[in-house]
Amino acid sequence: MPDQTKRVFIKEGVQTCLVKQRQDPMSKYMAESQLSEYCNCAMTRASDVITLEDLGRGLQTKSYAHLAPVMETAGNYCIQKLLKKWGYTK
Repeated sequence: MPDQTKRVFIKEGVQTCLVKQRQDPMSKYMAESQLSEYCNCAMTRASDVITLEDLGRGLQTKSYAHLAPVMETAGNYCIQKLLKKWGYTK
């Protein structure tokens, strides 16, 4: 996707991610900075895979359920990477 679209996607996605993460009981042990780092990582990672066509499909159908596997993969990658960075895993 074009750079400007990618920046908007990441920015808006991080805000949505933060809202969801703050509501997740598993996230209550994470600092706000960790939640932010996770959301930034996940949205950046996802933006490397998601296309304009994917976004267009979401706009047309008013559903982004088709992106769930991409988001899950990005989230899993980031949590593994960040847990190691934060010293929780080796």
